[in-house]
Amino acid sequence: MAQPGAGALNKRVTFQREKQTPDGMGGYAVSWQDELLAWAQYRPDRGREVIDADRLSSTAFGILTVRASTAARRLTPKHRVLVDGVPHQIRSIGNPDQRGAFLEMIVERGVAS
Repeated sequence: MAQPGAGALNKRVTFQREKQTPDGMGGYAVSWQDELLAWAQYRPDRGREVIDADRLSSTAFGILTVRASTAARRLTPKHRVLVDGVPHQIRSIGNPDQRGAFLEMIVERGVAS
């Protein structure tokens, strides 16, 4: 993979992690806490629609590329990322150039997070 040029990282994205807060009744409330703001390149890949229980649902995959940093290397598929304010689940994280300059993530929109 060729490294993206400086202008290619043109989308501001927010990585979030799940935060569980005790609700006082033995359970917990789930919220998402911002962890990292980064410039990225987002390339939509493919989508699909499925009818399940008489409901149409759609998902779409994409490839998100960010510059590697200490904070970015701590990201895992347990995080999610907001792209244009829309939550995407991180499915996998790779190092396509094998030099550690960039991280490439497969992300999915339209799934519960």
